[in-house]
Amino acid sequence: MNHVIKKYGDVQVIHGIDLQIEDCEFCVFVGPSGCGKSTLLRMVAGLEETTGGTMTIGARHVTTMDPSDRGVSMVFQTYALYPHMTVKETMGFGLRMNGYAKPEIEKKAAEASLS
Repeated sequence: MNHVIKKYGDVQVIHGIDLQIEDCEFCVFVGPSGCGKSTLLRMVAGLEETTGGTMTIGARHVTTMDPSDRGVSMVFQTYALYPHMTVKETMGFGLRMNGYAKPEIEKKAAEASLS
């Protein structure tokens, strides 16, 4: 992320975030309710448009890329789509829809400590 900004009208809610996360690194956003954690993640996933700045995933510029082309998934805190599935099953569903085989899904779930 390079100087990522989000405004709703005149109210700026994300103030120029600069962040680089390397491959295989984990990053956690922590803060009180309403501080912008979910908004930032929704912008990364493409579910929310940025007001300014740029985002790249790997070598791909994704700031204006369609969400379905980004290769990013989100699991929401409350049931968003699949209340009958576990977190692992929800993650696996997204991976299956993107052509991953069961052994690769199991490997990715284990990497995320969901096995």
